[in-house]
Amino acid sequence: MKLKGAYSSGTTYAVGDVVVSSENQVYHLQHPAPSGTPPTNTLYWGMIDQDLATAVLFIMDAIGIVNGTIEGLNIPDNLSEDVLVLKSSTASSEKEFAITVDDDGDLTATEIVPESAGEGGEGGGT
Repeated sequence: MKLKGAYSSGTTYAVGDVVVSSENQVYHLQHPAPSGTPPTNTLYWGMIDQDLATAVLFIMDAIGIVNGTIEGLNIPDNLSEDVLVLKSSTASSEKEFAITVDDDGDLTATEIVPESAGEGGEGGGT
């Protein structure tokens, strides 16, 4: 089986290919079919079992997340292996904090203070 993604009527599929229909149902091609044959429970296409269909839909969601095609989901860009950066939850605050955790599970929030020009930082000095 090869996961081919969302069904497209302009694509020629091979036996064993797996597609997701516009109704979010998962089908596999059982017998060679002419291009444009829509995935429905017929001689050509067959629905796959529910457990495998659920896995396919999870994979399709993951691909959508990576490609940015799932609306309303924001993947944070403020992560690294050992630090999470969060903005203050105080209304109208512009502060940001570096959140870390040690081997004992203790959390630390350290305010990130941006360097401003003219205060001894790069590019500001006389």
